Amino acid sequence: MDHLRRRTLKLSDIRMVILDEADEMLNMGFKEDIEEILSLMPSERSYQTILFSATWPSEIMRIAKEFQNDPVTVEIKSAQRTIDTVEQLYYEVPRGKKANALRVLLNHYDPELCMIFANTKKMVDELQGELNKHDIKACALHGDMKQEFRSRVMEQFRSGSMPILIATDVAARGIDVDDVDLVINFDIPQDNEYYIHRIGRTGRAGKKGLAITLISGGRQRNELKNIMRYTKTNIKHHALPTSAQMQAHNRKAYIEGVKLACDEGVTDESMEIANELLAEGIAVENIISALISMTYKNEIIDIEEEEHVKRYAADFEAVTLKFSIGKQDGVKTGNIVAAISEECGISSKAIGRIDVRSNFSLVDVDAAKVDLVLSNMQRAHIRGMEVNVEIDHAPKRKNAGKEKNTRNKMKNEKNRKRRDERKKRNTTGREGKRKKVKKG
Repeated sequence: MDHLRRRTLKLSDIRMVILDEADEMLNMGFKEDIEEILSLMPSERSYQTILFSATWPSEIMRIAKEFQNDPVTVEIKSAQRTIDTVEQLYYEVPRGKKANALRVLLNHYDPELCMIFANTKKMVDELQGELNKHDIKACALHGDMKQEFRSRVMEQFRSGSMPILIATDVAARGIDVDDVDLVINFDIPQDNEYYIHRIGRTGRAGKKGLAITLISGGRQRNELKNIMRYTKTNIKHHALPTSAQMQAHNRKAYIEGVKLACDEGVTDESMEIANELLAEGIAVENIISALISMTYKNEIIDIEEEEHVKRYAADFEAVTLKFSIGKQDGVKTGNIVAAISEECGISSKAIGRIDVRSNFSLVDVDAAKVDLVLSNMQRAHIRGMEVNVEIDHAPKRKNAGKEKNTRNKMKNEKNRKRRDERKKRNTTGREGKRKKVKKG
C-alpha cells in the first residue's frame, strides 16, 4: 500500500490482479485497502481480475460487480469437497467440560499429529495452557503471533516434537502438512465452509483420517445439523468413554509401554539397582509392584455434569426404584428420564428425584406407575446397556415427592412471621409518636 501511495510501483503493465481469501480479507478489516488497490489499477481495464473466496457474502459480490467486467462465477459444490478418507464423528459434552473431554479423547486416540480448532485467539491460548499443565505437548497458532514465531511453531509441529497444534481458522490458512491423523473441532466452526477446510487437514495423500467435533447444548447441536445438511454428510454420534473404559485403556497403554521398554533393553545402571534390591532379599514381584505404584497413574478425568441430584417431583406419593447403571456407565439423569418416558409411555412429571451413584441410580416414581415401570424397564436398554430394575429396600425418604412443597410451606410460614413482626414494630412506633405529640 505504501508503494502504491508513493507511486514507486508502476501499474501500467499489470495484466492480472488476483485477490486470494477475499472473504477473510473482509473479515479482518481490509475492505478499504482492497477497494483502494483495485481503484488504483489502470482505468482502461487491460487486465483480468480474479477473486478467490471460500464464501460469497454480499460485500464480495458488490466488489466483483464494481471492479470486474462481466464476471463469471466458478463454484466447486460442497458435495464434491467432502473427503471420503476422513471418518467424521461428534461427541456431546456437558457444559463446562469440553477441555476435560478434549484430554480424554487425546488420551483415547493417541494421535501422531493432531490439529485442534478454536474460534478465538483467547481460546487457543487457554487450551494450550490447559494441555501443557497436564504434560500434553501442544503449540498454538493465531493472528497475534509474529511470522518468525509462526515459522518456529510449524517446524515443531511438522517434526512431531510438538504433536498437537491448536489454531484459529485464519491462522491455519495455507498450512500444508500431510501426516495429520486427527482433527478436533473444539468450537463449532463459524461458517459451514470452515468445517470443510478444517477436516481437509487430515486424510491426505490417500491416508485415513479422523475428524471429531465437540458440542454442548441444543444450539450447537442445531449448528452441527446445519453442517451435515450443507456437506450432505452423516456425522456419527459417539459416546464419551466411561470411567471403566478410561481405566482399562490407561492400564493397557501402561502394559504396552512396559513391554516396549523391555524389548528396547535396559541400561547398566538400572540393572545394577535391580541387583542391589534382589541382594537385600526383596522378592521380584514386590519390586515390580512397588515400581508400578510409583509410575502408574490411572487418572480418571471428570467429564460428568456438576449437579449430583437433578430433579424434584410434583406432588405425588413416591416409590424409589434402583436401576443397575450409574456414573461409571456414563449415564445421566436425562438418559433415565427419556428411557422411562419412551418405554413406559408416561409423562416425565411422574418421575421425581434421581440420584445417580457410581454403579447404580435411585429413581423416585409415582406409586401409581411403579408396576408399569418395573415391568417395562426390566431388561430395557439405556445408553446401549441392559438394565435391571427393582424396588429399593434401603430406608426410604417418606413422601419424597412432597419434599419441595414441604420446604415451600416452611419458607412461606417463616416469611409470614417476619411480616407480622415488622407490622407489629411499625404499629408500636406510630403509637409512641402519637403519645409524644399529645404530651407536648
